Amino acid sequence: MSILEIIDTKKVEYDLGDTDENIYNKCIKNLEGFCDNNGYVIPGSVKIIGRSYPVNIIGNGKMITYVKYEMKVGIINNGDEVDVQIKKNTKGVGSLASVIMDNAEIGTIILPDDIQEPGKRAGENDVVRVKILTSTFAYGWDTIRGVGKII
Repeated sequence: MSILEIIDTKKVEYDLGDTDENIYNKCIKNLEGFCDNNGYVIPGSVKIIGRSYPVNIIGNGKMITYVKYEMKVGIINNGDEVDVQIKKNTKGVGSLASVIMDNAEIGTIILPDDIQEPGKRAGENDVVRVKILTSTFAYGWDTIRGVGKII
């Protein structure tokens, strides 16, 4: 599990007369707390660097600009060993756990009973160490998702 600092650019559509603050908020609201193409964007980590000169779209009062920003992105890789907090246990099925990083839930990990060693089960709200067997994310997801085994 790691945090990367990434610089990226996003196209933002806005109304003629919007302030820089409104434009930047439109950029940030769909980034923080969601996955982008790099991983999970840590809330509060996006810092605006600047933006391009605006372009008018077909004279309808809508404008486009490209906002350049820096952000912190959480990544969970296959094979990582991470601490997770158990959110829910379902008898005979397994557990659902959260990966917390920088006070944000960046991942939801399923711990299926059928791959755990006998006696390796935790109660709700317990924190346990897990080896990530698979992890995946896609643009717009609210967390990285994965499967893990308690170690």
